[in-house]
Amino acid sequence: TEVARVSDVPMTDREFEQVLREIRIIAGEDEIAQLTAAPPEGRWTVLDHFWSKRDPDPTTPENEFKIEYYRRLAYVRSHFAGAYTDGLDTSRGRIYVKYGPPDEIVENPLGAGIAGTEHLGGEATELEGSFSAGGRQGTVSVGGHGQTNRVGEFMGVIVNLDKPHLLWIYYASGSESSTRKFLFQDRTGFANYEIVWSTERGEY
Repeated sequence: TEVARVSDVPMTDREFEQVLREIRIIAGEDEIAQLTAAPPEGRWTVLDHFWSKRDPDPTTPENEFKIEYYRRLAYVRSHFAGAYTDGLDTSRGRIYVKYGPPDEIVENPLGAGIAGTEHLGGEATELEGSFSAGGRQGTVSVGGHGQTNRVGEFMGVIVNLDKPHLLWIYYASGSESSTRKFLFQDRTGFANYEIVWSTERGEY
């Protein structure tokens, strides 16, 4: 639920903390700094400017971007919350808020075969190219019984493909020139999927 604005009433510190938590996923450092520096009576004005810059159609009374953003926040809180989190600080929650629902989800609950070319396409070589027993650079090793070692290091991140994992795929559309992919892994066995690889280099 969005923090409700009361006319002429300064934003409280508690409301301010909630606002910061909700917009931090998409806000720039300068925008956070501006909001943090504003006095309580000026916080609403700074926040209004934050949303107005993202309004795709200022001629309508609604801010469609903001409406969709809070819809995503509600979904994350409903589907990715846990005992100690509302979902916003989880990997899947953050990606969902930024990019929306994926076009396709490839799920491997037993950790079987997600690194195949049928799912990763052109990125398969990049993802599979540095498997080794200890997570060090090397080539794919095959044991005496035909078992492939599935522990690898991808750009400094250790990925054990024997653990449950999910692949979220966003197909290219509109002005986007490439498909986005995000690989999540359940390292603990408690369905806490953490992002371990992506075509978007700043996301993991």
